[in-house]
Amino acid sequence: MAQLPFKIVAVDMDGTFMSDQQTFDHAWFDQILTDLRANGAHFIISSGRPIKKIQADFSEYLDRISIVAENGGLIYRDNQLLRQRSLTASTGRKLVAYIAEKFPEVGIFASGTEGSYIRSSESEEFIKFMTFYYPERKLLDTLEQMPSDERIIKLTLRCPEELGPQIEAGFNEISSEKVHTASSGYHTVDVIPEGVNKADGIKFFLDYFKCSSADLIAFGDDFNDLEMLQLAKYSYLMANGNPKLVPYAKFRAPSNNENGVLQVLAEYLKQK
Repeated sequence: MAQLPFKIVAVDMDGTFMSDQQTFDHAWFDQILTDLRANGAHFIISSGRPIKKIQADFSEYLDRISIVAENGGLIYRDNQLLRQRSLTASTGRKLVAYIAEKFPEVGIFASGTEGSYIRSSESEEFIKFMTFYYPERKLLDTLEQMPSDERIIKLTLRCPEELGPQIEAGFNEISSEKVHTASSGYHTVDVIPEGVNKADGIKFFLDYFKCSSADLIAFGDDFNDLEMLQLAKYSYLMANGNPKLVPYAKFRAPSNNENGVLQVLAEYLKQK
């Protein structure tokens, strides 16, 4: 009997696994999970989403999946935290102050180790958008009101994606603790600690499961998936994905609204 060519399946959520209506085919996914496990393969959600949102959306599968949340900031297995990456409290506050001063038109959402925060002066649209992912977020007059010991895991900025590199370069000039930015779609840019990304989280699990990048299949749609797609031997860009990512993916998958990830995995399972 032929074996699957991969042992680790890494999948982005928004624009990749989830439809535009934030749904997925539960029955089909359950069968795919069962078949993957029967073939010794592991399923990893690799997302910029917060851990609580992923846990809520996949509550019935938490004992069968691994999770890389917040673009690599949090790593979970069997619903247990295995690793956390964040900025120091002082650098996080410095970063927020820098963006607020130099780019006052940019919306800022802060996800920390203890909570999540957004200014009440942000647009109603941005607050509503972020509340979908972080329903327990706190509305503050200013982000200076965050707890003094709060450590930032990720900032989500509401701005054009081309501002990301400017913010990254400008802040890194004045900070010994560096950051990295990446477009995450929906007119947002993520700011995370340097060296933290989805691929970094996937590498943790490759070591955990005693596998290599040659055993990895990955699916993504935007630039916060770049390193993950570059890492994987079998890299799939969704049909609806950012066209600028085409050179970095070996294959194309049907769109997120067509259950593209499940289609591709089902085809591999059928061929084995």
